[in-house]
Amino acid sequence: MMETYGTYNGIKFLMDGSMELSFLVPHHEKSHLLASIDEITQAGLPTLEITAKKKRKKRSLDANDYLWVLCTKIAERLQDSKLSISKEEVYRKHIRLVGKYEPLALRADAVERFCETWQKNGTGWLTEVVDSTLDGCKKVFAYYGSSTYDTKEMSRLIDSVIQDCAALQIETIPPSELDMLLKEWGKSSAKQK
Repeated sequence: MMETYGTYNGIKFLMDGSMELSFLVPHHEKSHLLASIDEITQAGLPTLEITAKKKRKKRSLDANDYLWVLCTKIAERLQDSKLSISKEEVYRKHIRLVGKYEPLALRADAVERFCETWQKNGTGWLTEVVDSTLDGCKKVFAYYGSSTYDTKEMSRLIDSVIQDCAALQIETIPPSELDMLLKEWGKSSAKQK
């Protein structure tokens, strides 16, 4: 799946009556986007579902933006050391480590559909499936993405990422600045409810 943001760049009408739409994507989204395009086109040129919508101003994303900056730095540092990991994989790792989740017992025949549907909520909406003691069931750990986190949960997630940064000698902001980001996150989270 490919998801990014950008700006509309134009429309071109072709001789066969179809049209070609063009969008400009920021340079920092390039590696993420190219990997997604490679994945999509490996099986030829499939027909895609395309959605374009106006980017809405979200609640204060300072803490969330900082989280993604750190995930990107970790991914870049690991790529420099010949380990290939995306910023999304870094993010998901930490969601699994410290994120909030629901433990669910589901019928074994319903697990695949549930997982597919749950994961469509966003990058951090993960599922892990394990055996259950209930006959014909599986236990599913359904992780929530950070967009649902309160200040305490977001703080725990960022602290986990900062620990990886420290191990990789990646500079992070001082704790006082992080506290300010998290306070803003908390205020905007409260307004959304």
